[in-house]
Amino acid sequence: MRDSEPWLHDVLEIAHGIQGWLTDRQIGFLYRCALRASGGAIVEIGSFCGKSTVVLALGTRAGHQLPIYAIDPHIGSVEQLSELNGRSSEEIFRQNLDRAGASRMVTPIVQRSDQVGRVWDKPIAFLWIDGDHSYEGAKADFDLFSPWVVDGGIIAFHDCDGEPVARAMSESFRQVGYGKIGNVDTITYAIKGARKSMFDRGLLTLRANSSRLGRMPGMAAIKAPVKAWLSKLALKPLVP
Repeated sequence: MRDSEPWLHDVLEIAHGIQGWLTDRQIGFLYRCALRASGGAIVEIGSFCGKSTVVLALGTRAGHQLPIYAIDPHIGSVEQLSELNGRSSEEIFRQNLDRAGASRMVTPIVQRSDQVGRVWDKPIAFLWIDGDHSYEGAKADFDLFSPWVVDGGIIAFHDCDGEPVARAMSESFRQVGYGKIGNVDTITYAIKGARKSMFDRGLLTLRANSSRLGRMPGMAAIKAPVKAWLSKLALKPLVP
């Protein structure tokens, strides 16, 4: 990330105080996406304690001030079971929004994303998929919400180092109408309406197969270098 960006230190400091799993590069990516997004809402699927929600709110507050819809039932996920002993994350989520001054920009939707997706009817400028990490869950989130993403809008999947999400992402972005594929550590994203290049196709293949390398005889040694290389591939100027 560029050290010259005046917002960077403050955003990282706020985000580091919220429980969650984002690298500094990913925090910068989400902020820039929210900052530039226009022509629709920002939709987050999977909020947990609000780390990415707050970053998105700070970004769009400095940009076009889009509404953010944060979809999460706040109970029953692996994170809530392992980190909160099965308790709901909703109260912590709302407290973190309040502390960051982000509450007025965020509409929490405390439901499963499949329930929300069936009745969704608003244009989306940025779609952040970080909810159910099964293949079926991630693919359903894409299928339900992607038709509402405007041309030029960005769709991003988190945790594409896991095979179920990587498979859902690869199948989704291989469809016609998604190009300029990029990676930011474990995030893979695409622009709707962009033409897909040969580089995009190769990157999707690498990302979809990288999580399997460690289980292949003789391939464990190159798994880390491949992941490191993938993490450096990104779309400019969103992620320098």
